Formats: sequence, C-alpha cells, structure tokens
Amino acid sequence: MSQLFGPLLILIGVVVTGWLIAQGKRNKTAIVFFCGITVFAGIAIVMSERISEVTIGNIGTIKAAAQQAQFDVKEIAAMKEQIKTQSATIEHLAKVAAESKQFIDEKLKQADRSLSELQEHLRPRSLTEEQASRFVEALKKGPKGTVVITCIHSNTDREACSFGNRIALLLKTAGWNVGEVSNTEFGMPPQGICIAVNSEPNLPARTLQEAFNGIGFPTRYFPFTGSEVDIDGEMVMLGPQDIVHLIIGYKS
Repeated sequence: MSQLFGPLLILIGVVVTGWLIAQGKRNKTAIVFFCGITVFAGIAIVMSERISEVTIGNIGTIKAAAQQAQFDVKEIAAMKEQIKTQSATIEHLAKVAAESKQFIDEKLKQADRSLSELQEHLRPRSLTEEQASRFVEALKKGPKGTVVITCIHSNTDREACSFGNRIALLLKTAGWNVGEVSNTEFGMPPQGICIAVNSEPNLPARTLQEAFNGIGFPTRYFPFTGSEVDIDGEMVMLGPQDIVHLIIGYKS
C-alpha cells in the first residue's frame, strides 16, 4: 500500500494543479506551492521506501557475509587443530621409527659380532709362517727337553690333534725330543693349551710356555706331584718326571 501512496500523491498534486490553472484561478503562487508540496511529499515517500529496501537488503547481505566469515574462521581453526594433531602424530611416528632403526642397527651389530666370534671359534687353530718362525726361534734359544703331546679324542672334532701335530713338527724343527701325538678321551675335556710337569723347576716347560705366549696362544701351566694332575676337574694320568706334558684341549 505504501508503495502506491507516493506516486499517487504526486499524480494528485500534478492533476489538481493543472485543473486549478485551467479554471483560471488567480492565486497562482498558492497553486504552485500546493503542487510543490504534494509532489515533494510523494517523492519523499517513494525515496524513503527505496532507501529502506536498500538498507535492509544490504544489512541482510552483511549479516550473511558475517555469518559465513564466522563459519570460515571456525572451520579454519578446526583445520589448524587437526593439522597440529596430525603433525604431533607424524613427529611421534618419526621418533618411534628412528628409535626402532637405532635398535635394529644395534641388534645387527651385535649379530655381526656374535657371528664373527662364532666364525673365529669354529676356525681351526693355525700358525702363520711368521708365527711359526718366531715359535721355533724362541724354542731354540731356551733349554730343550722331551715333550709328550696329548690331544683330546673326538670322532667329530679332530681340530685339537691336527693342531698338536703341527706343534710337534715345529718342536722337532727346533731340536726338541718329541714322540707321536696321542689322543685321549676326557670326561671333562680341557680348554686351550695346557703344560703339566711333575718336577720344579722345569726350564724347558717354561721355555715352551713363553714360546706359545709370544705368538698369541696363552698357555696354562700345571705343576704337580705323583703321576696325575687335576686339569679343569679331570685327573689326568701322566708319565715320569722331567718330561714336559703338552695337552691340547678344545679351542677356547
């Protein structure tokens, strides 16, 4: 209704003004003033409605934009929080992966060391040419004696007797008196190289021990009395005095 009132007021003002002039009314100033007032009032009503529409429309648009902006801010905040959580998870997984890699690397190193130690333990004892030469020279410099070599007996492991035969050959090369290498069964087989004598001092026995130690083969020394000696809990029967008993046990 208000949308028609403004134009209608303008139309009335123009029509009435025209009719009054056509009737020959003398007070033209009043007629023009009346026309201006009505037209101005009509125009004011029309413009007021349009301004209200524009204002209301703009306010609605601004409110909608503000609501969308608030929604966008909340969504961005949620995305930032999600990214932060994911970043923390990724950092944690990276840390776990690094620790796992370090753990695996350490276990691999331990496995390599264990494998190397096992391979070294399984490798038969032997002497390089340089070791053999030094061993013979050390034996030649000291007092010589008679050596009886005994190795542990095993149907599956002949390493001790093989090494004993190699030592017997070097002893003979150095001018020592050496018989055949014999093998004996032990209830508790000894480990490494053992020297046993039933007379002290026994200089040839000490010379032999120092010769072994000098080429990297630590040798245990067992002085005893009587005809047997306790080696690692095993009572070993041995021969007469002044003889150096060399016992080749398992590789330690």
